[in-house]
Amino acid sequence: MRYPFNLSEPLVIPRKKISTFVEAGLCIAYIWLCWDMLSERLVFGIPVGLFFYFLVKGIRHWHHVIRISEQGITTPKRKLLLWNKILYCRYVVVYGRYTHVELFLRTNQNYNETILLDDYFCNHRELRAAIAFYSRGKVELESKEEF
Repeated sequence: MRYPFNLSEPLVIPRKKISTFVEAGLCIAYIWLCWDMLSERLVFGIPVGLFFYFLVKGIRHWHHVIRISEQGITTPKRKLLLWNKILYCRYVVVYGRYTHVELFLRTNQNYNETILLDDYFCNHRELRAAIAFYSRGKVELESKEEF
């Protein structure tokens, strides 16, 4: 089977960083609006605390990636799921009030992993091709839509 993607190296799916900047920007805007209330520590302390919380949380999660290689799939929690242990992968699009896309993995050791793909720069065709190529056809990526 011919793949239109370069699969000579493992597929690494990086995490989106924009949400961290949006959260930090909203905290900065709130600080700017409350600038004349500096005398009240509580009003000023809350957005400053939130700013640093979102900044540290975002920076800590920047390096979390999904890696698909010959050994298996490395999850954002840095757990390597080997191809011979994975029973199936399911690519799920959940529609509703909060529409999102997730990758569901089940192993033969009764371990389930759900990865929310909205947080990652993911080309879904490349993801499907990498799973089919590296698993050598043992694991198929099922697509499913839930309402």
